[in-house]
Amino acid sequence: MSERRLLPKEHGAYGQLLLPLAGGLAMGSPTWASGLFAVAALAAFVGHEPALVLLGTRGRRARQEDGPRALRLGILCGALALVTGATALALASPARLAAALALVFALILVPFVAREKEKTAIGEVVAAGALAGASLPVAVAGGVTLTTALAAWGAWLVAFAASTAAVRTVIARHKKGARAPIDVVVLTLATLGGLVLAAKAPAGFASLPMLAAAWVLFFLRVHPRRLKLVGWSLVTCSVATLAVLLVAAA
Repeated sequence: MSERRLLPKEHGAYGQLLLPLAGGLAMGSPTWASGLFAVAALAAFVGHEPALVLLGTRGRRARQEDGPRALRLGILCGALALVTGATALALASPARLAAALALVFALILVPFVAREKEKTAIGEVVAAGALAGASLPVAVAGGVTLTTALAAWGAWLVAFAASTAAVRTVIARHKKGARAPIDVVVLTLATLGGLVLAAKAPAGFASLPMLAAAWVLFFLRVHPRRLKLVGWSLVTCSVATLAVLLVAAA
């Protein structure tokens, strides 16, 4: 019997972490501190799945069969995150407030994970905000102002919230024949947030490609079998978001 992979299973989460991290590095001048903050975020992300196995969220069988491996990997990831994060804080004192904000966003997610509510509409928005929040200390440690880094985080948040709500709408329409009201609310609020952000900061325009794609998905009747194509379309919009952010920060 092959061993279970102890990597995060939520494929969308990879993009929600990696693209903002890449943006945070590219918006400023990469430094040792910004690189270490990025490593700390990646280590914490990889350690998420072993933690779920140890907590029993993945089931009793997974805990029994993969508990020892999960414990080793969890300890390794936790130690790496702590060491690299602490070193980055020591090297870049201006990024401490940004790091504190990123930690707050991550802590807000903890109750959702503990209660297995991270797959709800609100839980997925909170997760997107926490993952994108890892880019805050990375950007500030590279010389980006906290205001600009927060604007970029806001753009990622509304973009990911809108895309998540749109995908959830496609699935709900197929299963239930109707859109879930909470997803309509999330998509509407994300759109309003993106428009307000665009009016306040150049970085706000970065969310517009994803918002447009989300509304197209919302109104089209896309079959769930085409979700792979939808996913790649949203990845393209995420790359467009990254490109706009880099232009705005130039």
